[in-house]
Amino acid sequence: MFAAELIYLEIQFGSDMQARGITIGGCTPEVIVRLKRETRTTLSYAGLVKRAEFLGFAAAGALQRVRWKKLEESIFGLPTALGSTMVSRQVCLGNQGQAHVSPNSLSALVSSASSRRPLLGVGA
Repeated sequence: MFAAELIYLEIQFGSDMQARGITIGGCTPEVIVRLKRETRTTLSYAGLVKRAEFLGFAAAGALQRVRWKKLEESIFGLPTALGSTMVSRQVCLGNQGQAHVSPNSLSALVSSASSRRPLLGVGA
């Protein structure tokens, strides 16, 4: 048994794909990204691609050369340094791709993060 099998069972992978309506040959990069996020598997994108190909959900080579993190960010937004809060790419990136956050959106992020988890050493 391989380590990948312990992380995310092959039968569970197949079941999860079918539950999402993915048929043989119907897997796209977006499906892999959503599956990884929704199942919270620690299996890498490369491992998920190999599994999708092996089980026939994707044709061999059909999911190669995908920029997985960039695709993940385009679907779910950018992770922030404030815990698990996700911010859309449009809020963080200007027209030239330079990071900027307006004072209002930054304030909202800080209050959102602080309401979930106290800062260490503050108010202790």
